[in-house]
Amino acid sequence: MTPATAFQAVKVIEARDETPTVRRVRVERPPGFEFRASQAARLELPGGESHPFSIASGPARPWLDFAARRSASPFKEAFFALAPGDEVRVLGPRGRFFLDPEVPALLVAGGVGITPMRSMLEHVADAGLALPVALVYQNRTPEEIAFRAEIDGIASARPNVAVHHVLTQPPPGWPGRAGRIDEALLAEAAAAEGARWYVAGPPAFVDRAVGAARALAVPPERLLLEVFRGYEE
Repeated sequence: MTPATAFQAVKVIEARDETPTVRRVRVERPPGFEFRASQAARLELPGGESHPFSIASGPARPWLDFAARRSASPFKEAFFALAPGDEVRVLGPRGRFFLDPEVPALLVAGGVGITPMRSMLEHVADAGLALPVALVYQNRTPEEIAFRAEIDGIASARPNVAVHHVLTQPPPGWPGRAGRIDEALLAEAAAAEGARWYVAGPPAFVDRAVGAARALAVPPERLLLEVFRGYEE
């Protein structure tokens, strides 16, 4: 598919908090905008500043979802201030970080790195794909797990999808994994033979996942990375 060469104006449909620090913004899908699961687009806000964003919705959905974690930058402040009816502009799609529907997948996400993985999971659900998919999703606390209900809902409805939540600051009684992703957990989650690894998150998180992949002798051609710079693990 050929990316658009000019920005297209669309309206904000919905804007709401996903977590105390992550906000989701849903916009109209521009006419003719076609993309593969988990590709990115450039989003231009009122005022003219633009930044690339992973598309957080599946390619069969009639809208585009974007999400960002709060920071002190003027762009992030403008993103968090968006409200339904506001006009933004979209250019894309861009990028080669997308799901191969023929190959088992291990999705490894840290924090806001969940956005491209949510697009992949929605595509798996919408297209009825049967490939084995495992998501390992690391956050600090339960309150910071973005899109949790939707992600867990897809896993509950589809036997080929498994979700592993990992918390670095778990509360008492947390039933899931505690600590940080490591070689043992990723080896267990990637039980499907020949799984392709998709890793997205802050630099330190991606580095840790890459180290685990190398220790497990994952061939470089089966490792796709999306680094979300400017965030801490």
